Amino acid sequence: MTTQLQSQNILYPPVPPTFDEDGTLTTESSQQTIATINTIESETFITGKFDYVESTHTKEMLANAWQAINLTETWDFVRMPIESFMLSRDDKIWVITAKMKELGYYGHSGFSFGWTMRQMQFIAQHGEKKFREEYLKN
Repeated sequence: MTTQLQSQNILYPPVPPTFDEDGTLTTESSQQTIATINTIESETFITGKFDYVESTHTKEMLANAWQAINLTETWDFVRMPIESFMLSRDDKIWVITAKMKELGYYGHSGFSFGWTMRQMQFIAQHGEKKFREEYLKN
């Protein structure tokens, strides 16, 4: 069975090993393949689009929240240690939720809002690339 690397639904077949003049195995071609994959991923990764999320509904929730937080400039607030987004009395929560609705998302339950905001908090604290990495592990 052949091993393949997968990057955003693009399969890369393994690069055959090469040998130096003295017969030593070199992995330069494999390193070049990995560099190419990383370049493709960095060129196709668009912050806030969540294209790597398979569920359309989840992708819609995350993209809407990301855009609402970005447009309301409340990333610093979301980054803070907040005990409960769902029960928060901070006015910034209302600013964010109003923007979410303005952007067309009305489908949150209390749980889905809390979950979505925790994902945004992780992104605010660690970045979306780290979020993507962790999300794709599951």
